[in-house]
Amino acid sequence: MKSKRKKLLVSSFLLWQDPERVSLHFLTDFFIKKGFDVFWLTTPFSLFHFVKPTHLKEKGKLLNLSLKAGKEYKTGINNGTVINRAILSLVHPIDKIHFLNSYFLTENYLKFSYPSLKNLLKKYNFENPDIFMFDTNGLNGDIFQFIKPKFVIYRLNDKFSEFFQNVEKEAKGKFLFEKKSFQRADLILAVSKSLYDYAISEKKDKTNVYLLPNGVDVDRFSEKRKEPLEYQKIPKPRALYVGILSNWFDWNLIISVAKMNKKISFVIIGDGKVPKDLPKNIFILGPIAYEKMPAFMQYVDVGIIPFKNLPRMDTVERPLKFYQYLASGLPIVSTAYGKLKEGMSPYALFGNTPDEFSTALQKALSFSQVEKDKLKEAAKQFSWDRIFEKLEKILKEVNPSLLA
Repeated sequence: MKSKRKKLLVSSFLLWQDPERVSLHFLTDFFIKKGFDVFWLTTPFSLFHFVKPTHLKEKGKLLNLSLKAGKEYKTGINNGTVINRAILSLVHPIDKIHFLNSYFLTENYLKFSYPSLKNLLKKYNFENPDIFMFDTNGLNGDIFQFIKPKFVIYRLNDKFSEFFQNVEKEAKGKFLFEKKSFQRADLILAVSKSLYDYAISEKKDKTNVYLLPNGVDVDRFSEKRKEPLEYQKIPKPRALYVGILSNWFDWNLIISVAKMNKKISFVIIGDGKVPKDLPKNIFILGPIAYEKMPAFMQYVDVGIIPFKNLPRMDTVERPLKFYQYLASGLPIVSTAYGKLKEGMSPYALFGNTPDEFSTALQKALSFSQVEKDKLKEAAKQFSWDRIFEKLEKILKEVNPSLLA
């Protein structure tokens, strides 16, 4: 008799097929390979999102489909299925509005959802999943009032309080909710050493807290692709940034560097607010699907990470884009704030000021093919396959029945 397939429930602020893929997507891939079916819950949406657009336009475009019928994806792996649904709530927590940043609202707003979250999970038989997994950005209300998971995994990819300069005032509810989540998790997988130490300090115990870095699909990013049509009108040499254009992206730095290096084309891929009147050598391509990303990396000359000096840099050691640049054989130029330099050395060049960043760019553009091939070789130590081997070992150590 064929064994019953196990169930993984995931909570994320992104869609399953979002152009921006985070580690939660890749960890979900691991469980799909192990024979799990997946319910990927995208939250939050509320009436406020229709008044003021938020971070990802793609979410808005797909919201209607998610509300009406949902999206079901065949993974092509072990007959696995991923069901992606989104819910709409009357209201959702807003950090900078005093009466909307309370712990009470953060914990309870999912009760006022359409479709009813309780009925939705019951419809797809995910009220009692074998595993419930979420990350820092998936702290979207007290879903535990609707589910009774057998095992809970917290993918700690950010320190929530470091998103805000004054977290007690701007994000009080979510800040308190994050602290509670450390106690609810059966397993905490921290993406960096800094976050690993943070988890232990918050949990007051190192039991079932593990360091599990991000990785990269080496074969996907090293396999040769055709040059994207979008590059036909973008002169070489090209410097590329890939990622969400949030408050950590330093537009002032990039604009200054672009003005100082008019012969370099700066290609920006991602969604977010873009300043007006950019220099002519900055090219905004918007979000690009993850499946197409290797081609866009293979036909540029350097990958850039121009992050601001924000508190959250204290725990960011190696952004996902770092691994992807490396696997594509791209020299990397980054700012050196927080733990960035410590995490990415010796594979990246660094500069914080426009002059320093420009000097690093020029050095990166002089890399030989031999040097680029060494970067590709170095990327193999960070492959997702190796990360998944470590994850499987952790799961068998913590709860042998999870993968049985």
